[in-house]
Amino acid sequence: EFRLKRQEVLAGESPPTFHAVIHEAAFHMQFVENGVMRRQIEHLVEMARLPHVHIQLLPFKAALSPATPAAAFILFEAEVPELNTIYVEHPVSSAFLADQAHLAQYGTAFERLTTAALPPIDPDPERESYLRSDSLRLVHHLLYTL
Repeated sequence: EFRLKRQEVLAGESPPTFHAVIHEAAFHMQFVENGVMRRQIEHLVEMARLPHVHIQLLPFKAALSPATPAAAFILFEAEVPELNTIYVEHPVSSAFLADQAHLAQYGTAFERLTTAALPPIDPDPERESYLRSDSLRLVHHLLYTL
């Protein structure tokens, strides 16, 4: 129920901008059956139709800087910069970071990830997606393999 309510935020009035970079490895994990994974991937493509949602896939072959954090993180950027926060996931304990040094470090890391990742999912059916390598094309490949 909580997750469904959280998803409504992106479809509501004055929704926040959402930009995710998801590593291809996340789609190969077998935590759920194929049908569930297929529906989750299809949901990502549907959400990418929203003008304020940008979803990029980071393929296995992406060239990453050694300085890129290995742990998953979320950068929350508020309208008031003093409220900007980084959430870093870790199996033992997660952390919220708000100091300027960490904000700058993770902001740079996110820029590197967006540069290394494929262009965002563009679900526009009119676009000739087969002509270039992008996140939607990788999504189609992942769905095909399920």
